[in-house]
Amino acid sequence: MIPSDRVFCDTGFFYASLARGDRYYDRAGELLEYCRNEGILMFSTWEVVSETLMLLTYRLHPQAARVS
Repeated sequence: MIPSDRVFCDTGFFYASLARGDRYYDRAGELLEYCRNEGILMFSTWEVVSETLMLLTYRLHPQAARVS
């Protein structure tokens, strides 16, 4: 049986939640609100968080991602 009180969040979801220019930004916000209102636990892994930070850096601040 799949639990209905929790959901795994991946890099795509985190990126869409944080990057206003992403085409799924509004939908991600709706999902965040839905989970909060319904008491659904959102979880992830450190690997996903790390990947999301790298993606944000490269897409939103490419000059910060350059290695000198």
